[in-house]
Amino acid sequence: MARSIPAELAALKRDVAQVKKGQRYAHGGSLENAAIEVKDDTGSLRAIVGQQADGTTAVNVVNGPPPPQPSAPIVASVLGGVTVSWDGQFADGSVVPLDFSRVEVHASLLASYDPVPATLQGTIETAQGATVVVPCDSDVYVRLVARNTSGSPSTASATVGPYGPMPVVADEILDGAVTASKLANGAVLLNTLGGPLADLATQRYADYMTDASAWSQLSASTGATWTVDPNATGTPSGGGKMTVTGSVQLAGTTFIPQDTDTLYRVMVRVRATAQDVSGPATVYLGLVGMADDKTTFVNRMGANSTSSHFYCASNGGTLAVADGWKTYVGYIQGHSADGATAPAGPNTDPRVPGTSHFNVRFLRPTMWLNFGKNTSAVMEVEAFTVEALRTGVVGSTNLITGSVTAAAIATDAVTADKILANAVTAAKIEAGAVTTGKLDALAVTADKIAANAVTVGKLAAGSVDATAIAADAITGKTITGGTITGAVIQTAASGQRIALNESGANKILVYNSADTAVGELSALGMGLVGSSGARMIMDPNALYPTLRMTNAAGTNEAFINVVEGTAGAADVGVNSGPFTASGLSWRWRTFIGNDFAVIERVRVGAGSTNVGGRLAMFPGSATIGYNDTTDATTDTNLVFTSGNAQLTGGRFEVAPAASANSAVYVNAATGHTGQLLRLLLNAVDKFRVDTNGNVVAAGDITSTPVTTTTGLTAATGFSTLNFYGYKIGKLVVVDLYMNRTGATITATSGNITPDVAIATLPSGWRPTHTTINGTWDDGTATGGWVVGTDGICTLRTATSDIANNRNLRLHIVFIQD
Repeated sequence: MARSIPAELAALKRDVAQVKKGQRYAHGGSLENAAIEVKDDTGSLRAIVGQQADGTTAVNVVNGPPPPQPSAPIVASVLGGVTVSWDGQFADGSVVPLDFSRVEVHASLLASYDPVPATLQGTIETAQGATVVVPCDSDVYVRLVARNTSGSPSTASATVGPYGPMPVVADEILDGAVTASKLANGAVLLNTLGGPLADLATQRYADYMTDASAWSQLSASTGATWTVDPNATGTPSGGGKMTVTGSVQLAGTTFIPQDTDTLYRVMVRVRATAQDVSGPATVYLGLVGMADDKTTFVNRMGANSTSSHFYCASNGGTLAVADGWKTYVGYIQGHSADGATAPAGPNTDPRVPGTSHFNVRFLRPTMWLNFGKNTSAVMEVEAFTVEALRTGVVGSTNLITGSVTAAAIATDAVTADKILANAVTAAKIEAGAVTTGKLDALAVTADKIAANAVTVGKLAAGSVDATAIAADAITGKTITGGTITGAVIQTAASGQRIALNESGANKILVYNSADTAVGELSALGMGLVGSSGARMIMDPNALYPTLRMTNAAGTNEAFINVVEGTAGAADVGVNSGPFTASGLSWRWRTFIGNDFAVIERVRVGAGSTNVGGRLAMFPGSATIGYNDTTDATTDTNLVFTSGNAQLTGGRFEVAPAASANSAVYVNAATGHTGQLLRLLLNAVDKFRVDTNGNVVAAGDITSTPVTTTTGLTAATGFSTLNFYGYKIGKLVVVDLYMNRTGATITATSGNITPDVAIATLPSGWRPTHTTINGTWDDGTATGGWVVGTDGICTLRTATSDIANNRNLRLHIVFIQD
């Protein structure tokens, strides 16, 4: 029965709506000068597939909601810095969002700070979590920030710290001083490596009983002993052997930082060589828990005790002489709940590992042999290993066909976040196994559809209509003699081509006629390749774009980046290629921020560390100087503010070239009322010159003495030897030394007339104080200073004052008019 026209229109409307919701791409077709917009149920734009607004072609995810807050970082000290791990979890227990991009690792010397580009130390690119090494010279505080593919940041994680680097003894050893040829065989033992080995033991700790100092005794019964023979023969592993007589409890001296996400496998190979009449002895094998201070024991109940620890390999199992060499294996992973008692063991199934107490931070290997027995019981140990089993340790190449069955897999053990990308292929999925009901809404997006996966046979009739194709997109002039085959668009004449996803590279490459790639377009941005092979890569994938410039080998790189230091800001950084100085990697960075600019020399990977010259400009000041964030005592800065310049932390030296100008010139403006010169020591004035030229000095003022006889007339019978003059302004101090020549001077009634002239001063020199041979002469007695009409000042004295003196010393203070 034919439907009415209204019914036909209603059905057509439903079909059109269904087409708009469906996919608009068919194999063999194309989008010309168009794009597919992906919107959510509210109509908000979420993605643009195809040609972008700037003329480029890409899959651009936009407007994604901020990811959840990541869990707190796990921080540990290592040589030269700290390791920062993320466990792949989020603070509120959220699952990994499908638009997850990365987790940023931020570190600062400050306990309270906001994550900004200057604090960014590295990124974790996998949702499974990973570890990043942050180089540092002092304690830092660490935070994590998650970002999605739209670049939206999460709320920063809780701050963890302070953590600093482990002591680096190697700093005192010259580079290359210790080589393999200089180490004797067996010179580096398990206990010699200590802390660094403990870090390596997160991958594999192996002790084949060649070093007794690798173990420490926790307890022993009366008469019990233990020894290590590194040269033992006949052991299964070919190493040494430990022999234990009587009940002895031991713990390894190596501390293994416990990563709570890591599954640890403990293996011990031991045998009994003698047992007493009461029967076989028992053994306890596993791990000892330690607190963060590496001193406090943490047992299963959380107590500071050497007993009741985590015997995952053997918890009191018997070992008879007849058993021979026996291998014990156990597993441990993570912590028990806070306040709960951890299991004692054994835990021999890796699917159900034991746990340590909530307060455990380090693990140590432990053995308790011949437990409860006397010295008639003897055991030997030849190997103890602790291995960290990471994701990927067991792969398809390690499994025998049929070894993993459905019964061996726990319910819900395999979830989507535990399946690696591309691990499940079409060949591994049975026909009909994946149905529409098993797919979440929007689970299949354009980037998850393989090339050639959607063919004409898989498109419903009418699913691609004219509304999905731009007007005039396909014309006779659009597709001509050129060849479109697979993922290559090629011109017929010159051989130039555009390769899409060539060799699975997930990028668009542009080739010239010589078949040389001269550009690329991918999720990382657009790259330009020069004739020499040098590259310029424009990356618009972050919140702001980045321009990177590399050499042909890709071994060195300079870049220009834009960051949002404060909300809404667009701060520009120009970074040089890295270079090595003092054994460290550095860059010169010019950073133009939100109303400030800085040029400085910074550590690669530690942007808050700068050592060297630095120029910083702010709205109210400018600073040029030497800056060292690792040793602030060496800083020297010249700071300019409005009407003032101040030098701090250094000396000011002036060394001008020869010139007729003043070496130091100060010219204060009219109306200046302050000091012209002021010198202080510890805020106490030592020397001042005021606006009138008056000088105030805390110490003595001296001058270099001069020797002269110019203008002086010697007394009769004397010759002038030396004249020392000190002049300060118009004040002159003179010491005059004269020597008799042997002339006879006879006194009459104590005096002679005229008085003897013993010194004459030139015109204009007015004496104010005189002593003759240390005796004050005030001029009241016969003699004294006489000023003639010519202005010459002559000192006369009675003959009796000098008759019996061989030499004469005058001390004269006078003022020069």
